[in-house]
Amino acid sequence: MDIRVAAMAEGLVVSDLVAGYGGGVVLEGLSLDVPAGKSVALLGRNGVGKTTLLKTIMGLIHPKSGSITFAGHRIDRREPFQVARAGIGYVPQGREVFADLTVEENLLLGDLTASDADAVYAIFPALAEKRNSAGGRLSGGQQQQLAIGRALMAKPKLLLLDEPSEGIQPSVVDEIATILARTVKTEGMALLLVEQNVEIALRLTEQVCFIDQGRVVASETAAALRASPALIETHMAL
Repeated sequence: MDIRVAAMAEGLVVSDLVAGYGGGVVLEGLSLDVPAGKSVALLGRNGVGKTTLLKTIMGLIHPKSGSITFAGHRIDRREPFQVARAGIGYVPQGREVFADLTVEENLLLGDLTASDADAVYAIFPALAEKRNSAGGRLSGGQQQQLAIGRALMAKPKLLLLDEPSEGIQPSVVDEIATILARTVKTEGMALLLVEQNVEIALRLTEQVCFIDQGRVVASETAAALRASPALIETHMAL
């Protein structure tokens, strides 16, 4: 088996996915791949299906048809806890930390078998200083670190990350991006990123998929988009 085939066998494969809410359809035959250890960004206007795709992968939405395979196993009919056990971590848009729980309590919810959160404190030292503070009292940037840290507690093979820069000041976004890039590389994780901040998306990923009307309509390497920024406007206008 060559390297590419092996990476796909251990990675995420979404095929002809149709999914939505109630009787409505948002994803209309969407297909994409995230090979093991690789990073992919999803770009597109609001409402085209990016968040819906992440929720469907995570089992929060069950698809109407199509398939989702991860590490060689179908996961499209599994419940969220089963998807998490399969090795997928999820950081939702809006962070969704537990406001009344301490930082440490929030982190330990990411891995109920863990006795401490020292591994995450090593990644996000600012959280160690706030370990006894309520999650709801943290700044937006600290809450985003907490949400990411909670997902990292289970040592996922694939991290789904939805709009990590939303509502956070640029200097903190830059810090989080630097830590994320280092962590993804060090841990050998795959990353599927939804992000409106194009600069951050290109910094964190190797491949960019453009979504419109519930489908992937174009795909480019991040290197190609950095070399020719006009390509971004061309694909976003589709």
